[in-house]
Amino acid sequence: MHSNPADPVAPTSAREQAPWLIYAMGGGYGHLTRALALANAAQRAGHRCQILANAYAVESCPALLGAAPGGPSRPRASGAGNDDATAPPQLIALHSIGDTRDNEEAKRRVRAFLRHTQHSVLVVDTFPRGILGELAESNDLPEAPRVLVHRDLNPEYVRRFDLRAVAARYDSILLPGERGPLSDLKNTLFTPPWVNWESHQLWTREEARTRFQLDERPAVAVLGSGRADEITELRRAHDELSRESSVQSCFIDPLAAATCPPQHIMLALRGFDLVVGQGGYNTTYEARACGVPLLAFARPRLYDRQALRLTEVERLDSTHAIVERCLDRLSNRRPRHTGYENGAHAAVEHIANLS
Repeated sequence: MHSNPADPVAPTSAREQAPWLIYAMGGGYGHLTRALALANAAQRAGHRCQILANAYAVESCPALLGAAPGGPSRPRASGAGNDDATAPPQLIALHSIGDTRDNEEAKRRVRAFLRHTQHSVLVVDTFPRGILGELAESNDLPEAPRVLVHRDLNPEYVRRFDLRAVAARYDSILLPGERGPLSDLKNTLFTPPWVNWESHQLWTREEARTRFQLDERPAVAVLGSGRADEITELRRAHDELSRESSVQSCFIDPLAAATCPPQHIMLALRGFDLVVGQGGYNTTYEARACGVPLLAFARPRLYDRQALRLTEVERLDSTHAIVERCLDRLSNRRPRHTGYENGAHAAVEHIANLS
């Protein structure tokens, strides 16, 4: 159960003490994962964050972070049972507008939440006017710097809703590891991709392989995310790989596997020799950060162009000859790099100078 968006979050005594408010509405887990990456980096720098996301994502998230040794602070989900005055202060809080299929009601709830939640900066992921246009009219919203997080977007969507004009009104635009059709606007800052975990927090190869009960053979992680038919296709790929005795395949369902939910998948990737999945933001940049080769489908999406995110060698067009493709990638493995730069920290430093 979560807070009523019309109820104000407890106000702070001074504007500089107000939290950052991160708008992460949208389908899939990419929006929330980027928001959490930013919030985790922000809380390490002493900034409090409020995240507004879809109900299903918020419901699954509080149990995900903080469970791994050395991991980021567990975010706090708003609602009954979470208001113990003796509990230690939390730097990250999650909120949702609740379940509704009425777009006008959803817009009303979002705007009510934004009006009543004091914040020192508003960070908006992907959609400059909001997923339903609820941010297009902002005269009645609290005055605070606005930052747009701009990953790639479908140019037709940008044109149809004149998003260039909307995005131009933002104080700053952050490009988290990739450029999109609005990247040429003023006040943009390109950073490396944002991820939830620092290099030293990831499980070692040995630990990950022990957790997943892997033997000495090359191991393939098949990430079963996406729509129902896409997951079926990925499971079919896993079944074909499982019949190949020279490799071992592990099918990971982020929504069903308690041992490895969405925000924890990256922790385990060093234990695998190849990742098979789809070309979403999380899968692509987490695999690359861990130095694990990737084979991924470029899925058609309303707002995202996954084909542009993937390199030619990473792109998987069908499950035809999937075993041969995997064996070929495994035979051409290069030495892995041992670290990466998490662009969320540069983003936090930039936002702090605005707020």
